[in-house]
Amino acid sequence: MPVIEVDQDVYVHLLRNTVTIGESASDILRRLLDVPRPHNDGSTARTSQAHSARTTDAPGTPNEFSECLSDPLFHAEHDVVGKFLFALSYIHRRDPKGFEKVLNLSGRRRKYFGRSSDELKKSGRSVFPKQIPGSPYYVVTNNDTTKKRQVLRDVMRLLRYSDEAINAASSAINHSRTRGIPDKVWNILLEDAHDG
Repeated sequence: MPVIEVDQDVYVHLLRNTVTIGESASDILRRLLDVPRPHNDGSTARTSQAHSARTTDAPGTPNEFSECLSDPLFHAEHDVVGKFLFALSYIHRRDPKGFEKVLNLSGRRRKYFGRSSDELKKSGRSVFPKQIPGSPYYVVTNNDTTKKRQVLRDVMRLLRYSDEAINAASSAINHSRTRGIPDKVWNILLEDAHDG
């Protein structure tokens, strides 16, 4: 197999477009460039489907959310709250105007989202509001992991993401920092991504 050198920004782009753990650079490039495999091993159809889903402008295509989930910075988050905030920040960046709809999401006794920390503090005790990075919105963070997953699912459903994207995002909000990838591997990837 030939070896090619790529610029740092190209490497980072490939890293950010990884959809599954262990996906090779060739597989990523085939998907992004819509290059079929030389032998029909059944993966050509998957590659074409992934490419067509990625190039759709709809905000909810699974591969568009996969960009968030494959981002090394998402995996660098050490806890559930960090991953939860990262995912919400990504969703906000994709649709800042539509994101305002989340202000209507609430539990039986308290609000989940607000425009200020004080607004959320008034809706319940020990809510630990945090600002969603890059947005003017705050979210309650003292819910357990299951509730955080449900809130994320509700946000994505409200903004019309596909069930596949919602399930992928929800399952990524977990206690495992790296979804089974050793910290040493992610640290190397992060160093490589930020060097240059």
